[in-house]
Amino acid sequence: MQSCRVSFKQTQFFSIDNREHEFRYRRVRVRAACRADLAGGWSDTPPFSLEKGGIVLNCALELNGELPVLVAVEILDEPKLVLASEDLHVRKEVAHTSHIFDCRDPSDPLAIHKAALVITGVIPYDLTSTIADLFGKKGKGLSLTTRVDVPKGSGLGTSSILAGAVIASLHCLMGRTVSEQEIFNQVLILEQMLTTGGGWQDQVGGLTGGIKLVSSSPGVPQIITYEPVALSSIVRKRFDEQFVIVFTGQRRLAKRILRDIMGAYMLRKNDAVRSICELKQIALSMKEALVDGDLALVGRLMNRHWELNKTIDPRCTNPLIDSIFRVCEPYVHGGKLCGAGGGGFMELILKDGVISEQLNKVLGRAYPDSQVRVWPARIVERALEIEKT
Repeated sequence: MQSCRVSFKQTQFFSIDNREHEFRYRRVRVRAACRADLAGGWSDTPPFSLEKGGIVLNCALELNGELPVLVAVEILDEPKLVLASEDLHVRKEVAHTSHIFDCRDPSDPLAIHKAALVITGVIPYDLTSTIADLFGKKGKGLSLTTRVDVPKGSGLGTSSILAGAVIASLHCLMGRTVSEQEIFNQVLILEQMLTTGGGWQDQVGGLTGGIKLVSSSPGVPQIITYEPVALSSIVRKRFDEQFVIVFTGQRRLAKRILRDIMGAYMLRKNDAVRSICELKQIALSMKEALVDGDLALVGRLMNRHWELNKTIDPRCTNPLIDSIFRVCEPYVHGGKLCGAGGGGFMELILKDGVISEQLNKVLGRAYPDSQVRVWPARIVERALEIEKT
């Protein structure tokens, strides 16, 4: 078995028109992190990012001591195609390529699998054929299985990260080397195929490690760059101890929120335009506060970010979420919801001297019969692992 932690920086560019179908490995297994968006979210989303460029500060996380996004692809000895999602308890054998092209329903638990097969050229986008005929010449088939060990609607970017991990696994299976820029862009294409839309920060946040400032310039295509945020050992230790995520027990649909917010921007509503521009500036300010070790300022900037999120989309919160923030307020410098809001996880900066176990006990007393709890999370420097045999 070959085991490696992969950085796409040293690899070559790949075009989605490549139609090479030779499987180079028998099995490929990919694990990826999730991401916490510290500041700047929404500025990475078209059309805002296309017109003004985006700036996001985020970090890669493992949960419960593991990288929570898993993809496994395996060559089968029969010419068939099996798709599965273990966490959603779905398994399906696909008989015809036309079933793969039907991937416009984001509620389909196998939609990401299908779109990734097309984007990587495993299923040519203009070929109508039975799967048996397509794979029959090689006498081999393919199994593609995913699992995400995070609650659905978490706000931790797992849909985009899963898409990137599936795309990476399929390229690897065929022995291709791809640039990380191409992976990022193929996820953008995939999300358009699914009709969900979306920006670039999730896949960058979960497929590249550590804390980083991610940006794009205006224009098409979006050229995405990121700069690791180097902290002193003392500041990094404090941040690791004082940064926590809390599950709200709520679910949200990012597609609806994304359409509402970008719709407001396209209508040039003043609050939306001004707020998203300010979110970019908060990302820059938070980076400097982190480097300086001013975690109290980081918390206040998160609070300001959350106020702007609510200005842009009042439905990003609800009475329970507001209640959780009030319960946490004496123990934290500040915080915000991860991702699009409306549910999922919130991220908080604990005050000096407060530990995560203490906050967890407070939440347990306040919400004894709920899922509202601190989750074990750790920032990881290597966010993507690939094993191939």
